Amino acid sequence: MPRFMYLFVRLDDPDIQTQQKLGGEWLSSLAAGVVDSCAPFEPDARLVTKNGNRDFLDVAFGGYMIVNAASLSEAVRIVQGSPHAALGGRILVRRLI
Repeated sequence: MPRFMYLFVRLDDPDIQTQQKLGGEWLSSLAAGVVDSCAPFEPDARLVTKNGNRDFLDVAFGGYMIVNAASLSEAVRIVQGSPHAALGGRILVRRLI
């Protein structure tokens, strides 16, 4: 079955504890389809290039999740039910090759 990655853009509100509680409940409802999950990320990030590295402040990603889904449409449908989406958050959905 195809795998998809969700990259969650960090939310400012509600607080991280509330986000984790809501996310944990949602995550447990998906148990069989989740391959890997890591949230939250630390806020600091570095962009590494052949010329060195610098702070990465363009997009503050808050975490990721990898799920099994039959199609991109199904992966989108799944994440639309997340608390992150319900709280107005943005999520990038990409198929893994």
